[in-house]
Amino acid sequence: MSLGLGEPDQPSRVSRAMVAIPIAWIIVVSVTEILTPSHIHLGPLLVAAPAVTPSFAGPRTVGLVATLAVIAQTVIGVLRDPDELLSANREAQILALIVVGICLVLFCVERERRAKEMEQVRYVSEAAQQVVLPPLPKRLGPLRTAVMYLAAEAEARIGGDLYAAARTTSGTRVIVGDVRGKGMTAVSDAALLLGAFRVAAHRHAPLEELVAYLDRSVRWDVVEPEGDESLSAGGVLARHAAAGARTAVVTATWAPDTLRAAELAEALRILGAGKPRLLGYADARVPQSAPGCPRFCDAPLDEAVQRLVAHP
Repeated sequence: MSLGLGEPDQPSRVSRAMVAIPIAWIIVVSVTEILTPSHIHLGPLLVAAPAVTPSFAGPRTVGLVATLAVIAQTVIGVLRDPDELLSANREAQILALIVVGICLVLFCVERERRAKEMEQVRYVSEAAQQVVLPPLPKRLGPLRTAVMYLAAEAEARIGGDLYAAARTTSGTRVIVGDVRGKGMTAVSDAALLLGAFRVAAHRHAPLEELVAYLDRSVRWDVVEPEGDESLSAGGVLARHAAAGARTAVVTATWAPDTLRAAELAEALRILGAGKPRLLGYADARVPQSAPGCPRFCDAPLDEAVQRLVAHP
């Protein structure tokens, strides 16, 4: 599927009418310049024609108007300086028109490229919304429903807010919530929770059981949102902790008094894995992870091993 906001092959009536404005301006300036005394120079005003055209037209039309302006400037020079053909001043004005015209065409090309990319982003966002957040039916049993979704990111159609509804034998169940993060980065968490709700809404009659199931379904995924590796590690820790095994986590970077360390400690508490052991080296890409401490990649290996084995 091809999406685009480029200049159409058959411009609308409004576009045609607007194009007449710079063309009329070129004609008026040219005629006035030719009829006025030689010491009055109106040729520089021709640059206004291509300058205003990008506000309502694409690169092809801008290039056409700029070309007409260059031609008009050349004709004026020939008619007003028949002996010298073209004066140095007139040549400079023509060159300036050519440079301005090229710059405006390049600007329009880049603008249309960005517009096409934005249109594609909107299309993908709308498709994701239809999959993750399909429209609710107008009626769910005795209830009438209506939804309006406004994402936090201006150009997105979906974000961290979520909603869903299911009609069960015991009534209608509705979930409305928000996950951590904004925009497209929160779509995966919202999809996870909504999927769990749609599966469990018809299976768990008591509301308490449904809430507990949703909590269990998404708990591992919110331990560390950066990737699947941390999700797998969290699942391993929780499984061994639930079996009564002794589990521990040792991390080389981040100091104990940082916010990241507190988040890790809370996540491990939920998993039943005990307190984390932090060696306190600085992250290579985040110096503030351990202010004043050397980076782990710069620390001698024997020193790092000694600190690890000496940690209680």
